[in-house]
Amino acid sequence: DLPAAVHRCFDSASTERIRAYQLSVPGDGPAVPPDSGMAVLVQQMVVPVAAGVAFTANPLTGARDETLISAVPGLAENLVSGVATGEEWVARSGLPGLPRLTRGNGSALTEQSATAVAAAASAVALHFGCPQDIEWAVDHAGKVHILQARPMTALPDAVRWEAPGKGAWLRNFRMGEWLPEAVTPLFMYWAIPRIDAAYNEAVYASAGIKVPMGHAAVNGWYYVAPPTPRSLPHLLFGGKRGSLPYFFNSVVRPMFDPAGADRTVLGALEHEWRTDCLPAYRKLVDAPPADEATPSLDELRHTVEKVLEAAGAYLWYFAATGGAAWKMEAVLAAFWRRHLAGTAAGRAVSASERNAGYQVLLGGLAPVLPAPAPHAVYSLDWYHPTAGEQAGGQVRRDTLPASPPPTGGPADSRRQAESACRNVLKGTRHLHRFETLLGFAQHYALLREEQARDFTLGWPLLRRCLTAIGEHLRDAGVIAAPDDVYFLTLEAFEPDAGPQHAVVGPAPSGMAAAEEAGRPARAGSSATIAGQHL
Repeated sequence: DLPAAVHRCFDSASTERIRAYQLSVPGDGPAVPPDSGMAVLVQQMVVPVAAGVAFTANPLTGARDETLISAVPGLAENLVSGVATGEEWVARSGLPGLPRLTRGNGSALTEQSATAVAAAASAVALHFGCPQDIEWAVDHAGKVHILQARPMTALPDAVRWEAPGKGAWLRNFRMGEWLPEAVTPLFMYWAIPRIDAAYNEAVYASAGIKVPMGHAAVNGWYYVAPPTPRSLPHLLFGGKRGSLPYFFNSVVRPMFDPAGADRTVLGALEHEWRTDCLPAYRKLVDAPPADEATPSLDELRHTVEKVLEAAGAYLWYFAATGGAAWKMEAVLAAFWRRHLAGTAAGRAVSASERNAGYQVLLGGLAPVLPAPAPHAVYSLDWYHPTAGEQAGGQVRRDTLPASPPPTGGPADSRRQAESACRNVLKGTRHLHRFETLLGFAQHYALLREEQARDFTLGWPLLRRCLTAIGEHLRDAGVIAAPDDVYFLTLEAFEPDAGPQHAVVGPAPSGMAAAEEAGRPARAGSSATIAGQHL
């Protein structure tokens, strides 16, 4: 019965286990008197339909506007002990809508009961004035019972996702397309500004206009601000003579007249890329060392700068010509929808490919490529090893082979679709338009893949230089290990730089932090532009 259970709790205070604990407390720790009593909490038993845990802040990201709810049917003993995982709900404060089920099938809670749990948890956190770790239960009447609440421990600093400046800020634009996760400080504050500066110089040399864009690190993630509509007139009319027609032919015209864009601008840009830009990039990357001596820190920095400049110039050709591919593809798609989708040509596409529609016309174009290229990367951030490093240096670097496109599979489907389209359009005025759009869409789709393949030609050299720079800085006592170089900024390279024991921002230092988190350390919790705090 209840009195007997309470007395058993009282008696447990004098057991050998408790005495051993009292003796184990260090002398400078909290005093535990030998005659300490036992407090017994008596609660009414709840027979729950669901129970679980609620965190009123995200324990992984530190977001204070999220409540994470873990729930299981019935008692939560297995969930609290870690035996069961349970379903998970996320509620966002200040946003409309119901909590969102992110794991499980919703067998424990409904949206209504999850909302009630989130509201009760928020009230507890508001009462205590800090994020809470709460155990709760919902009875058969739908009432939420708070069983226990305690402050959350080891909670990361609060993270705010705010625009770092005026205008629109995009994650997946320009270099953001190849940065799938937070970037390391050295890449953000050295590589990106140098690549962007060289890109803008190449744009000005070709088009006679400058298109500056803001770059920022927000919680370590790369963001870019494209020109605002208000700034476009100044950009277009403030350039060299002829810059406006150049802009029209390279940016706008591919969206309705691929042949005209190719004839006026894009064809010449492709020629420059093949005859000047790509060979110069290869020559720079393949150049042997000047001598056998270990290069100095200044020589290594100079090499890094030159490779980044070459990559920036390459990016301009890639963006202009390879970037036109999707615009030409959109023109072909519109033609398909208008003249072919509902015809025999559309029906000729196999059932498994019908959802792709016009895209079957772009399949199986590329020759068989050696895979992977040694300079292939998971991310542009030079923190990540290249494919050649991961393969132990056994991967060869080859140019695109001259072998013909493959047969079978997508290639055969494409040829069949092309033939069906021509049969439908035969004898009409649309056939010539189709052949033109198809030819340019296929050509620039291949060009885009070819340019994407070699954009990171210089990354193996960059990583070798950075390793050597890291060794210089380690020997100078600036960092503890060569790989810590990725978590520095350029200020650490100055002659009077002292030991660097922490990365930029609040993240733990060096490679240990990256390995612990499973990704590069954050470049700072506040918004920064061009290496400067706003």
